[in-house]
Amino acid sequence: MYKKIVIVFFLLISACSIVPKYLDDSKHYELASKDIEIVSKEIDPLSDKLSLQEAIARGIKYNLDYKIKLLEETLVSSEIDVAKFDMLPKLTADAGYTYRDKYNIAKATDSVTGQPSLSNPFISSEKSFSTLGLGLNWNILDFGLGYINAKQNADRLIVANEKRRRAMHNLIQDIQVAYIRAASAQKLEGKLKETIRLAENALENSKSIESLKTNSPMDALRYQKSLLDTVKLLESIQSELSSAKYELGQLINLPHYAVKFDDPNLITPPGAFDSIDSYDLETLAIMNNAEYKESIYNARIAVEEARKGILQIMPNLSFNYGKQYTDNSYTINQNWLEGSARLSFNLLNLFTLPSAMQLADNQEVLSQERRRAVQMTVITKVNLSQQELINSTKIFNRSKEISQVNRRILNITQNKTDSGLAGDNELVSASTEFLLAELKKFQALSQLYLASGKLRSSVGYEPKIQSVDEYTIYELAELIDKSSSSWNEDNIRNEIYALNQALININD
Repeated sequence: MYKKIVIVFFLLISACSIVPKYLDDSKHYELASKDIEIVSKEIDPLSDKLSLQEAIARGIKYNLDYKIKLLEETLVSSEIDVAKFDMLPKLTADAGYTYRDKYNIAKATDSVTGQPSLSNPFISSEKSFSTLGLGLNWNILDFGLGYINAKQNADRLIVANEKRRRAMHNLIQDIQVAYIRAASAQKLEGKLKETIRLAENALENSKSIESLKTNSPMDALRYQKSLLDTVKLLESIQSELSSAKYELGQLINLPHYAVKFDDPNLITPPGAFDSIDSYDLETLAIMNNAEYKESIYNARIAVEEARKGILQIMPNLSFNYGKQYTDNSYTINQNWLEGSARLSFNLLNLFTLPSAMQLADNQEVLSQERRRAVQMTVITKVNLSQQELINSTKIFNRSKEISQVNRRILNITQNKTDSGLAGDNELVSASTEFLLAELKKFQALSQLYLASGKLRSSVGYEPKIQSVDEYTIYELAELIDKSSSSWNEDNIRNEIYALNQALININD
C-alpha cells in the first residue's frame, strides 16, 4: 500500500518538473536540412529559359503559401467527413475493474420497525470483479448540433475554396510583376554596365584634364558633378533591379537558380477593356468574385451558429440501450439488457430564450450587412481596377513612344561620338536617358499587368485547374497560356451575354 503511495507521489513530482526543452543546434540543423531536401525533391528542374506562363505554373504548383491554402481546403473536407458521424448514435463499449482489500459487508435495518435487523451482516460483492458493457446512446441535442455543424463545415469548405481562389489571383499578380522586373533587369544589365563604364571613363578623363589646368576649374567640377550624378542614378537603377530575380524565386519556390527570361519587349500587354460597360463587369463580379462568394457563405455559417445557440437551450431527449455483464459471483443475473429514455430541460432557460433569439436575429442582420458591405467593396474594386487598367494602358503606350524617341536620340549621339562631333558626356547622357525610358516602359508594363490582374480577380476570372497534382509543369503552363489568351474583351463579352441570358431565364 505504501509503495503505491510512493509511486503516485513521484509521478506527481515528475509531472510538475516539466520545463521547455529546446532543440540543440545539431537537431535544429538536421530538421532544416530535411525540410530543404523534401521541398527540393518535389520541384521539377528548370530548362534554359523560363517563360512568364511557366513561372506562373511553378508558382501555382510549388509556392508554399499557396500549398497551405490547398491543405486548408483538404483539412476542411476531412472535417466534413468527421462531422457526419456526430449525427449517428454513439456505440459505446466499456470495461471496468473494481478492487478493495476487504469485503463489502453491509448491515440491514427492518423497514417496518426501523430497528437493526437480527440477521448477521452480509457480503454483497466480491473483493474484485470486472464489468463489461456494450450500448447505444442517442441524444437529440447532439444530433441537432451535429447536423448544424455538418452544414457549417460544408459551407466552410466552399469558403476555403474561395480563399484558395483569392490566393491564386494574388499569387499570379505578384509573379507577373516580379517576372517582368526580373526580365527587365536581365534586359538592361549589359547596357547599364556599359553606360556606367563610359561615365566612369569620362569622369577619369575630366580629372586628368582638370589637373592640366587648361580649362576653368568650375567648368570641370560642374562636368564631374554631372557625371557623378549620372553614375549614382545608374547604380540606384542597378540596385533596384538586382533584387527582382530573388523576389521571383521566392514566389516560385526557387531561391537559387540561373535561367534566361523572355525579352520584356516581346511580352504581349493585356487589353484595356475600355469598350465593356462597367455595369456588365459588376454583374460578372457579383456572380464570380471570390471575396463576395466567401462573404455569402460566411453569412450562412453565422446564421447557423445563432441557431446552435437557440438549440442548446431547448429540452433534451436521450435514449440508451445496451447489454451488460459482470463476473461478480454475488450477482445472480450476471448478464442483462438495460434501456432508458430521459427528457431534461433547464427551466432557467425560459428566461434566456428571448435574449438568445434576439441575439440570433442580431447576428443574422450583422452577417447580412457585412455581405452587403463586401458587395459594395467588390463593385468599387471592379470600377477602380477597370479605370486603372485603362490609365495604365495609356501610360504604357506613351512610355513606349518616349523609349522609341530616346533610342533614336541615342543612335544619333552614338554616330556623332564615333565621328568626333560629340563628347563622351553627351553619349553618357543619351544612354542614361534611354535606360531610364526603357525602365519606365517596363515598369509601366508591370503596372499594366498588375491592373489587369486586379480586374481579373475582381470579376473572378482564373485558369480552370482541377488539381495541380494532375498536371506537369508544362501542361500547367499551357493551360495558363490558354487562360491568358482567353482574357480578352470578346470572350468576356460572351461570358457576360451568357450570364445575362441565364439570369433572364431564372427571372422568367
